[in-house]
Amino acid sequence: MWWFYVYGTESLGSRVPCLFYRKFELGIGIVELLDDTNIVALVGGGDHPAFPTNRVVVWNHASHQPVRQIEYTHEVKSVKLLKYNDTAIILVILLNKAYVYDLRVSQFILQFDITNPHSVGVMFNTQEGPLIVLSTVINGSGQLVFQNFSNPASRGDIIAHKGPIKAIAVCPDGSHVATASEHGTLIRVWETAHFTPIKELRRGSYQAEILSLAINPPLLVSASCRAGVRKCHLFAIASEEAMCVAFPTFIGSLIKFPIN
Repeated sequence: MWWFYVYGTESLGSRVPCLFYRKFELGIGIVELLDDTNIVALVGGGDHPAFPTNRVVVWNHASHQPVRQIEYTHEVKSVKLLKYNDTAIILVILLNKAYVYDLRVSQFILQFDITNPHSVGVMFNTQEGPLIVLSTVINGSGQLVFQNFSNPASRGDIIAHKGPIKAIAVCPDGSHVATASEHGTLIRVWETAHFTPIKELRRGSYQAEILSLAINPPLLVSASCRAGVRKCHLFAIASEEAMCVAFPTFIGSLIKFPIN
């Protein structure tokens, strides 16, 4: 039995309200919510997937049925959804390609030819329109590939790390992006207007797996694992100081919220 739950975050008290949930008899590997709607993107997972792992099913919880299905010849690694004006955009990441569609009319918009071993990418709104940021590997180096949804000529790339990028996070207003590589010792912060680096934060001297990143200036949080020890680092971006907290249990991901 597989379940997913959607919770409201307007009131983070002792009880967080569950907005809706769904039960599946077979496995689900990816669940991605479209902002504050009833629309979720689903991809099968586990030994007995509910849907083929090369198919994205866009599910409407209100009607309890799929509204779109997109199928590929290879396994889907990651899915992102974004509301933009009166439409919705879906980003589907495979191992060596990424595709962008206008979800309302099922129209193909963009394609990226990339090598993305960790299937990382983000999509967020800016004043100039939605911005898509993906990772790729060129000659062993981790590069950021970015493009504005509304301007096909805006595509660019920069070398971000010496090795493949393991994690990308964007702050709530889309002004900054944080990245970390497979090595996990350095976290770099970029402003997204021109994709220039503004800060380099050292998590440690030894290699560690970055499990998740969350950024909301002036703070950045990273969850990492090394030799079975899980740690959470809290950085003040304006300084080099970091607070480190060790957790005895697994940390899978960190959720970004506005910090008052």
